[in-house]
Amino acid sequence: MAVAATVFRDYETDGVPSSGAHKVKKNEVRDLLAGYELIINAFLSNGGLIYSSLASLNADLAHGANSMAWVIGDATVANNGIYRKNGASGTGSWTRVSDLPFSFIIASDVGAGTPNAIQATTSIPVSASALIWMNVFEANTASPVTVQFNGGAALTIKTNSGNNVAAGGLAAGMIVLGIVSGSMFRLVSDQASAALVAQAEAAAAAALAAVPNVFPATRTALKAIDTATHTAAFLREAGREGQFVWRGGDYSAQIAADTLEGIYIKADAIAATSGAWVRAFDGAVNIMWFGAKGDGTTDDTASIRAAIATGRDVLFPKPTSFYSITNEIGPKSVGQTLFAHVRIRGMIRNVTNSNRLAVFGDISSNSGAVPQAGMINLGFRGNAATIGGIWLPSNQSPGGNASWTDASKDCQVIGCAVDNVGAGFALTVHSWSNEIKNFTAYEDNAKGLEVGVDANANNFDGIYLTDCDGVSIHITDVGTGRISRNISFTNTVVQQSGGDATRNACIAISKAANVVFNGLYLEGNNAKGATRSLYADNTVTALVVNGVNHLSGGAAVLSLDAIGFFVAGVTSTGVSGNIIEVISTGASGFIAAVKVEVGFTSSGGLVGGAGFQGSNVTWLQDRTFFNDFTVSSFNPTINMIDQSGGVANFRVRADAGTLRLQSDNAGGTTFATEGIRLTPSVPEGVVNGVWRPDSDNDRTLGTAVRRWSVVYAGTGSINTSDENEKREIEAILDAVLDAWGAVEWYQFKFDGRVRTHIGLVAQRVKTVFEAHGLDPFEFGLLCYDVWEKREPLYNADGELVDPGYEAGERYGIRYEEALALEAAYQRRRLERIEQRLAQ
Repeated sequence: MAVAATVFRDYETDGVPSSGAHKVKKNEVRDLLAGYELIINAFLSNGGLIYSSLASLNADLAHGANSMAWVIGDATVANNGIYRKNGASGTGSWTRVSDLPFSFIIASDVGAGTPNAIQATTSIPVSASALIWMNVFEANTASPVTVQFNGGAALTIKTNSGNNVAAGGLAAGMIVLGIVSGSMFRLVSDQASAALVAQAEAAAAAALAAVPNVFPATRTALKAIDTATHTAAFLREAGREGQFVWRGGDYSAQIAADTLEGIYIKADAIAATSGAWVRAFDGAVNIMWFGAKGDGTTDDTASIRAAIATGRDVLFPKPTSFYSITNEIGPKSVGQTLFAHVRIRGMIRNVTNSNRLAVFGDISSNSGAVPQAGMINLGFRGNAATIGGIWLPSNQSPGGNASWTDASKDCQVIGCAVDNVGAGFALTVHSWSNEIKNFTAYEDNAKGLEVGVDANANNFDGIYLTDCDGVSIHITDVGTGRISRNISFTNTVVQQSGGDATRNACIAISKAANVVFNGLYLEGNNAKGATRSLYADNTVTALVVNGVNHLSGGAAVLSLDAIGFFVAGVTSTGVSGNIIEVISTGASGFIAAVKVEVGFTSSGGLVGGAGFQGSNVTWLQDRTFFNDFTVSSFNPTINMIDQSGGVANFRVRADAGTLRLQSDNAGGTTFATEGIRLTPSVPEGVVNGVWRPDSDNDRTLGTAVRRWSVVYAGTGSINTSDENEKREIEAILDAVLDAWGAVEWYQFKFDGRVRTHIGLVAQRVKTVFEAHGLDPFEFGLLCYDVWEKREPLYNADGELVDPGYEAGERYGIRYEEALALEAAYQRRRLERIEQRLAQ
């Protein structure tokens, strides 16, 4: 049959212009149209029949054999399909030969089945040739999941990869596409719809970002943009710079809440219910987006609070001067952090009124304090009337609210600084499980740090407090009767500060348990009248103070009335009283390693006080040490008295150029027994008693590089020979004795000496043993020592204390073992001679 492309071609030779234009021929047109008529007549006579039910089709047999008809809309879904006529017109029957040629079928899940056994219906029969579109009524709770279409066989739903769908993989309202494949209903995708959606959204965002930006200079200009032609704009308004994107939808609530237009901006010509300009950003909000200036003049309180109200983390950029506030700020949402990239002291200031500077939470609301929040690198400054710096409250805090639903627990204050809180504490912690790190209260604060009420399990690390008019650290119940526990301080500095009103101490502790100070530096803490650096009263239990460096100031370093304290590693200079004073006989604890520095002058002593005379305090004598302790203004005697009522008192006494360690075994004051006497003029030392190591069989007398030249003794040394302390006891091997027989004895002189000695040369013993295939160092008779170089050591006055020595090595012989081996060799030799003579 002719085709239209040939009949109506442009050129005589199709595709060749040079062949000339083609003239349409009527006979070819007639042939083409005749073919069309033949097809149309065939369809009208044998097909194109459509019935609403199978019954209406079966009632119409007036069609020739092989005529085609469709049944669409029969109430019995299986009856719908394509049918063929059997027999001549007026007789015969219709036979269903195929499904209707639909490209996809809509299936409806209205919840007739269960979440894991879905019942769905379609208007036409499902088949393997059609894509099935199905909604999901409710999420599945197990795996696998089946589906029945129109009450047919249960088909297992599989992903495109052939896996069962996971529990929850079919979400309520989801639309799925799939095909029937044997006993499965296989989806066209795997369960990665969320990832696909995210990719699609990212692609959409990228496409949107590719739309040319406009660059309005102000928010007013941004609001006037025609959103039909531009959906992306970069705002150039100073401090508020940023990318904005037009978003359709109802943004009325967001616009109403964001009155300072930091994130959401309404267009002039479009209702807020239809869309908004939305800032494109990820992460923290910037307070300057909300109008903060940081110029030291503008009141930035509203701008900062608007940024905080978003619930996101809040960035404080470096200001040109400082951010001025007139009311407290601070995190107000769970997990929210306020931060600056670099700490600048005084970058946030209230110079106007007495309001507190920062609070973790909203003291005016029922929700109250917030947990898991933080402040990082923020520097605050108040004024002479400021009642407080940073506050982490609980519902038990004075000034708090008992109806609060939470506390400022699990929070962080890191790298923050507070100055010039003239009428309160720079930092107040009334909640638990917080981390306070690298906090500084540097100048002009009335008080430093208050810890109490519910301040359990708080960790303070790197706290630096100086120039406080009053107490620097106050651990107390604040009048609530609530004892705080497990409070840890590491690397704390307290200096040039005043004391509390009760005990006049820079660090005052009461109503607390399990308080630990590790690494405490104290300096000049009498500068504002304090008499004690640290005071713990008798309401304190389990106090540990480990590692104190005290540099001048005050009548006492540590004043203790606590129950169960432990103090160790205290060094001090320039204290007018005792370094440690135990206030009352009710106190109890342990004291170890108290040290006085070079140039120490004191009218007191190391440890004293009424409580130290009792039996509840243990002085760990063997861990106490001194460094250049000079006694010159009175009789040069240091008494070490056993206050626990023991049987021996000791004293160190300088007498006519001789240093004596004396004791009184009866516990009196005569000190008749002299234990050690050092006489520099001889020079010699005298021991009146036994000189022994502190443990058994693990100390040497001298070293490889610093040896004794001669040991004078009435008898020889006694060496361990108890069978109970030996193992692998056996006869000396002949191989060892054979090797020893080759060892030579020599006479020699030591370097720098004149006398001749008889003995062995260690290296030659080593050579002989190795020649006989033995490891000489398996035997105790041969020794070898190596040492590194030690530089000369000088004291603070430039005097040589230790001349040092060069690196070196040295071989040695244990002669008692060598002689024993010689005796064994000679005994064997004698036995062999006797055996030969006997033969």
